[in-house]
Amino acid sequence: MSVILAGVAFLFFHTAVYASYINPSDGYTNITTYDGYSSGTGWYGTQENNETEPGTATGQGWDLEGFFFNDSTNSLALVGGFDFVKGGSAISTPAYDWVQSGDIFLETTANDNDPTNDNAFYDYVLAMNFTDKTYTVYDISGGGSTNSTTYGGPAAMAGLPLNYTGGGTAVTNSMSFSYVSNLTDTQMGGDLGTGPHNAAFVDLSFLAPNTNFSSFFTMTCGNDVLTGAGTTSGGQVPEPATILLLGFGVAALGARARKKKL
Repeated sequence: MSVILAGVAFLFFHTAVYASYINPSDGYTNITTYDGYSSGTGWYGTQENNETEPGTATGQGWDLEGFFFNDSTNSLALVGGFDFVKGGSAISTPAYDWVQSGDIFLETTANDNDPTNDNAFYDYVLAMNFTDKTYTVYDISGGGSTNSTTYGGPAAMAGLPLNYTGGGTAVTNSMSFSYVSNLTDTQMGGDLGTGPHNAAFVDLSFLAPNTNFSSFFTMTCGNDVLTGAGTTSGGQVPEPATILLLGFGVAALGARARKKKL
């Protein structure tokens, strides 16, 4: 039984170690959708990796590369060359210190494009605290306020949601999210090209099973916009803690059986 327990523990730690990777072998799918704001080729081609919006600064440090989703665990990964924690201060000069990450917005209702709703028709916002690595989910489908002002950047960014400012209904308590930074393409496993790459991993289990959703993210300068579309899992997957408890239970039963034989 100790062998079984050790195997279960190995499974837990093995999963924890590799949870940050977005390789398809780890269950992640690239759900990024083209935002339609760029034109031309290269850094202004019709893709999201190696693309910023027309008229903005190019380069890996400004690039939002993709949304990746694991529909087995309902884990959504926000990936970019942009440093979500340090913001513009990580790029080069103190002049960019004011550039910070926005929040993650989710739309789940296809017909919720209500012009009287100041949430730009998004139903949920994941209010991200990149300093503390925590976030809280708010339902803003029936109201709530968001800041839709970006500073600088292309005119097309005006009016797009940036961050949560209040109202709505809290769906979750404050939760922690995983964050990895300065990874090479091999370490990230996403076929994203030259790094460094950074990624934040959030849990969308608060959504009902088989929910179609679209996602949105940008930074305060509106230098790049990232959108995605995916579907949540149709069933629950045992958590690592549950697997460990099962292992302990099996081990205990085995020990009891041996005692009876003696």
